[in-house]
Amino acid sequence: PAGTTFVVAISSGSGASTNTFTGNQTSTTLNTSASFASLTANTTYYTQVKAINVENFSTAYATLASTITTSGPPPGLSTTTPTGISSMSWTWGSIAGAIKYIVYQASDTTVLDGNLAVTTYTKTGLTVNSFHGIQVQAVTASGLSALSDAVTGYTLADAPTTLAFTGVFQSSASLTWNGATNPAATSYEIQWWIVGGATTTVSITNATTGTAPSLSAGTSVFLQVRALNGDGVPTLFSNIISTTINAAQQDIATGAAATVEFDGGSGVNTIIIPPSSFDVPVQITVQLPTASLPPAPTGGGAGALQGLTIPTAIEIVLDSAVQPKKPVAITMSYTAAGVAGLDPSKLIIARFDTIYQKWVPLVCTNDTTTRKVSCFTDHFSLFQIMLAAASDSPDKVLVFPNPFRPSLGHSKVTFAQLPENARIRIYTLVGELVKDLTSNNVGMATWDGTNQNGSDAASGVYYVYIQGAGQSTTKKVAIQR
Repeated sequence: PAGTTFVVAISSGSGASTNTFTGNQTSTTLNTSASFASLTANTTYYTQVKAINVENFSTAYATLASTITTSGPPPGLSTTTPTGISSMSWTWGSIAGAIKYIVYQASDTTVLDGNLAVTTYTKTGLTVNSFHGIQVQAVTASGLSALSDAVTGYTLADAPTTLAFTGVFQSSASLTWNGATNPAATSYEIQWWIVGGATTTVSITNATTGTAPSLSAGTSVFLQVRALNGDGVPTLFSNIISTTINAAQQDIATGAAATVEFDGGSGVNTIIIPPSSFDVPVQITVQLPTASLPPAPTGGGAGALQGLTIPTAIEIVLDSAVQPKKPVAITMSYTAAGVAGLDPSKLIIARFDTIYQKWVPLVCTNDTTTRKVSCFTDHFSLFQIMLAAASDSPDKVLVFPNPFRPSLGHSKVTFAQLPENARIRIYTLVGELVKDLTSNNVGMATWDGTNQNGSDAASGVYYVYIQGAGQSTTKKVAIQR
């Protein structure tokens, strides 16, 4: 049991406990191991051990294995150098009188080279960023030296390639890169800077994606990435990419959903793209308008649109000519100062129609507590928060798109510039009621092209009978499916 005393004897001859050779040593210990010094180099030694109980009764000596002491100190193995992604070199100090050196694999003392005449060993055919170590022993005329301590290290990592943006936001950028032949556990460093500014570094482990945070809006930033091996030795940097941090940018795969957020200074603006909106990969950019806003109606008045005192607008741009096949939800934020003196319950989002060169109001929901206005759109362009006023006559009504073409991506017909709470009834040419609607507080309503039962109305021309503010009018709207 623990606490048992052991006596160990060592001698250059067999029978260490009884042969009375000069130089014999004994060691008394409570451990199950012992060390001896001042022995003769390159000499065979024999050991015996016995146990003693607490009443000082001892067992007989048990004979242990013999061993040969080394002929001198170990080689001074101290340096390892990764010479590439698949090779490493080790160097050690020479031993006086060395005939050759034996190199062992540190993990299991497998002999890697048993007849090496130089004090450098190179190991090739290794994998990228992998861990390796060796131990070295000298062979002299007197015998073997002691075995050196293990010296270990990693091969070099492989330089990453094709650094690219996956998203650019108001204060950060999301990145991806090709890790080349690096193993999954490789670490990377993203570095970014602005012209004349200091370089910032962020470390990424076990991934080939990352984010550069805390970027400043309105600045042009440059970014690059490099890999680190397990010892922290860096590779060369990847390609350099750059962007101006005044936009949110995101790649959208074919058929994928996406959410893009952008803070244009008045709060977060959110664009939610539903699945299957695009049949091809697209890149969406949400940014502040790159040019002066087209003139907005001013002065108010019944049925008019009015720009805010502090304009609040964003621009949504695609890298291709396609437009979303499904309605996209847009939420825009505004500040209290931006609507000072106005009735925020009458705020809407208007889209600028580049064909007709006019601002088109969208039917919206308005949360005056959080100061957010939300709507749906099927076309990307300029968007602006505006003040809408109900009309004083149904004759001022605007109906768009007309004709309504679902096959082109149209999702609804909008009726604008109506009196508040105007009644809108849609009839077939033979007088059958199709839909009964009511305008909201800013004189707007939408029709999704269905009848009262929720079924799609057939292609054709329909009468729209509108009553409001003590007046009435009749319009026509067409559906082409």
